[in-house]
Amino acid sequence: VAICLIILAMWAFVLFFIIGLGLIMCPKQYVYNMDELADHTERSDAYVALRGKVYDITNFLNQEHGKSRGGASPEDMIMYSGQEVNASFPLSLRAACPDLVPASADPNWLMYLKSDIETETSFPFVHKAGSLANSKSMMRQDFYFRHVQPKMRLFKVGDIVWELKYIRSMHHKGGQYWRVINGEVFNLNPYFITRDSPENVDQKKWRFLHRLVESIFEDAGARDTDITKYWKMLPLSKSVRQANYRCMKSLFYVGRVDTRHSFRCLFPNFLLLAAACLLMVVISIKFLASLQLSSRRKPQKHDKFVICQVPCYTEGESSLRRTIDTLATLSYDDKHRLLFIICDGNIVGSGNDRPTPRIVLDILGVDPKLDPPARSFRSIGEGGQQHNMAKVYSGLYEYEGHVVPYLVVAKIGKPTEKSRPGNRGKRDSQMLLLHFLNRVHFEAPMSPLDLEIYHQLKNVIGVHPSLYEYVLMVDADTEVLPDSLTRLVACMVHDAK
Repeated sequence: VAICLIILAMWAFVLFFIIGLGLIMCPKQYVYNMDELADHTERSDAYVALRGKVYDITNFLNQEHGKSRGGASPEDMIMYSGQEVNASFPLSLRAACPDLVPASADPNWLMYLKSDIETETSFPFVHKAGSLANSKSMMRQDFYFRHVQPKMRLFKVGDIVWELKYIRSMHHKGGQYWRVINGEVFNLNPYFITRDSPENVDQKKWRFLHRLVESIFEDAGARDTDITKYWKMLPLSKSVRQANYRCMKSLFYVGRVDTRHSFRCLFPNFLLLAAACLLMVVISIKFLASLQLSSRRKPQKHDKFVICQVPCYTEGESSLRRTIDTLATLSYDDKHRLLFIICDGNIVGSGNDRPTPRIVLDILGVDPKLDPPARSFRSIGEGGQQHNMAKVYSGLYEYEGHVVPYLVVAKIGKPTEKSRPGNRGKRDSQMLLLHFLNRVHFEAPMSPLDLEIYHQLKNVIGVHPSLYEYVLMVDADTEVLPDSLTRLVACMVHDAK
């Protein structure tokens, strides 16, 4: 359970690192620049931009509307797709800025739109409101806010965005009044052109924004494109500030600053790229480090005593013989190693014709008539399974010029065991040897089996058990390379840790 929880926690961290971090630092934005907007010009995918917002008019194309003009067909409407259509919906100053333009004022549009309204050269479908309207439903000055906005809100898909670099170029190089306030982009070029036009002698009529608001666009804005800090510093009351903001938002808002390429949004991508590069570097270093560009150096030989432990259960004769023979032919000194084979139960494996202990003893050349007494010891188990018995065999195994001492422990179980007698598992076989070595080194009381093993090692094989320093644990179906033990011991002698 702990391992699975750790794995799940690591999975969660990796998923957060790959997906979640990017969404937190840069949430998904439904925004379009003008080039992306221009890609949506088909009957099945038609978008338009209107006062900084993007609308999907694909379904709207086929709806009946514009009856006062004879109706607008889908062919007529498709010409608007992929474009900004502000000129098709001119706003009355009184309707857009009711808190700043008095009711008695002449309900004119800004000058830069007036010619378009009169000549209709830019857009053939201009929705005139107020006194210029040719439809009863459009007689009200607030036609855009009462009818157009609620309808178009149903089709909204996102916002128009502008690169800050482009906004600055319009400001500094183009000399236009493009400015940024709190991430929102305003184009006051029409306002100042209309205000400063020679034909508008009565400039008070066109100076409906507060003079301090004008000043941050003209004076402070002459240096900085982002005038947010100046906007916040204006000594205006809350109501006056909100009235000017609502007016600018209605008339001069053109979108937001595009932050998709900002450092905050690109940082997760760079972080993933750096992590990928780090992984590639680590893999490359590991690969280069594993290359053997020269001949392998022969390890220094040592005289350390080593036990080669082989726990076996139901393996076949070919597997056991291959493992025993490869251990016998190691390049390590024969007198300083011991084959310690533990047979986990007197069991006949599948495909075998003899019990596993008999197969091992036949490979080693032990006389079949030899039958040593069984010795008791304590196994890993529950209740009565803790008591176990085993027989010990020892001698020398000769193979291809090597003469290697061996010791076989055959666990046979109590006389009352009928099913898998003596079998207690691989861990029990490994712990049998470790418990014996522990008692040898700490001179602790020994079981009858421990005393028998001690006797066989000291008196028959001729090596005191306390001289053994290393244990090489090998499965019964493993092939061991000739120089492996020499290299392992050399490494351990060189680095005791």
